[in-house]
Amino acid sequence: MPWMANNYGDLGIVYRIRGDLDQAEMMYRKALGLFQEIGAMPIASKERKNALISDHFRYDPF
Repeated sequence: MPWMANNYGDLGIVYRIRGDLDQAEMMYRKALGLFQEIGAMPIASKERKNALISDHFRYDPF
């Protein structure tokens, strides 16, 4: 299951680069949930940060 969480995180990066911040946030949150489920808290913290960054860019792109 860690590979699925990694893939969701990677998809979040792709969506963020493409400017689709809603999809990016959804992918980061899926990754976060899976990492929390398996107890990988350091990686879960990274995905939480990515979701917050996407949320920030939604309202202040520069």
